[in-house]
Amino acid sequence: ESEQKEAMGKLAAAGWLTLLGGLDWGTAWEGSALAFRTTVPLATWMDAIPKVREPLGLLQERVPAESSYKTVLPGRPAGDYVTVIFLSRFDNKELQEIVTTALEQDGRWRVTGYSTR
Repeated sequence: ESEQKEAMGKLAAAGWLTLLGGLDWGTAWEGSALAFRTTVPLATWMDAIPKVREPLGLLQERVPAESSYKTVLPGRPAGDYVTVIFLSRFDNKELQEIVTTALEQDGRWRVTGYSTR
């Protein structure tokens, strides 16, 4: 069962990154988990994410490198979480994109965390 959850979480993470790649910032925010939307207000998101993404240039390649399923994450309530690390190559930079998805009460996986390194 955890393998199936991991696969679903990975799928949700990749789909969400596709929205970011299409510069569809608002839809990405709307499609994220309640905890994410509560922590990061829309205005903050719309101001911050272009500053992070635009200097990178266009995406050339993105490969999921590793993923992990967990029921506990620091500072989060117990639940179902999948964290995926993507190796992403853009015109101007190569980096890792770390996307964490959570299974919400309606049975859908949504992004609850995003960072780069």
